[in-house]
Amino acid sequence: MSTALGEPPLNQEVEVALGTTEPVPRTHHPWRRFTRHYFEMFVVMWIGMFIAAFVFMTILTLAVAGEVTWEEALVDYPAHALLAIAIGMSVPMIPWMRHRGHTRRSAYEMAAVMAIPVIPFVCLALLNVVDGAQCGLYCLVGILGMFVLMLYRREEYGVDVPLSRSFARFNRNVANPFMRLLAGWVPPFSIVNHHGRRTARAYATPAWAFRTQNGLVFAALYGPDSDWIRNVLAADHAQVKRLGKTRDYGQARLIESNESMRLVPRISRPVFQLFRVRAFLEVKEWVLVGDGEKQVTVNKEERHVDQS
Repeated sequence: MSTALGEPPLNQEVEVALGTTEPVPRTHHPWRRFTRHYFEMFVVMWIGMFIAAFVFMTILTLAVAGEVTWEEALVDYPAHALLAIAIGMSVPMIPWMRHRGHTRRSAYEMAAVMAIPVIPFVCLALLNVVDGAQCGLYCLVGILGMFVLMLYRREEYGVDVPLSRSFARFNRNVANPFMRLLAGWVPPFSIVNHHGRRTARAYATPAWAFRTQNGLVFAALYGPDSDWIRNVLAADHAQVKRLGKTRDYGQARLIESNESMRLVPRISRPVFQLFRVRAFLEVKEWVLVGDGEKQVTVNKEERHVDQS
């Protein structure tokens, strides 16, 4: 979301430098603002739900001229209870987001994400497919929907990076050791064996790999400046273990255009679009032909001999 002329960016606060009257931007980690904003909206959602539930129970008690508990209302009036919760989750989001400086489009979009998932739950309740209103499951879907939309529109919440570098460190230290048990065997996970540009040290990095007509394409989840991508580009060679087999690849090419998304399967594209993955690394498979001292490296597609 754009800011007015002279205002600091969304992920900065202003402080006055000692001995001057000029404001000095103080940068905060962008994901802190995202987390704070998500927590605020989470609180607003729950307050709205409690108010909506109270109003609904008051009206229901007057309508039936008797005492009705919330548990009984969920069983006897599931569709009405779901609609009341949906109103409580979605409607308060509009004034709150406008108060926080968001556009009307963003506010209505968030309200729609919170309200639309109630439709299948109401249908299931009216058709007696499920017992009760299933409000807990609907609330969980709404909370996840809010998080996914905020992640997709994260520039409005002070974040404009492919993926957090702190998340990359978490993956390297926690997730990668576990993923190595699956990578190389279960697609799309693979193991890229490469060497450091300066140290020549051997590394094995889990990566998402997809088959192309004559090689593989890797998703640069943490951007094109990731060390393993730079190592492969510098050496123009890597050994990749995929589906239990290790093969050699070369002619590495970094793609950061609309062409890149066409190289991955359609089913995977929404995930990369959600996380704003814009860079991909393409490599072509190489095989060894000949025997003895006359072995040469040949590109599998072009069958073009490169004396080694």
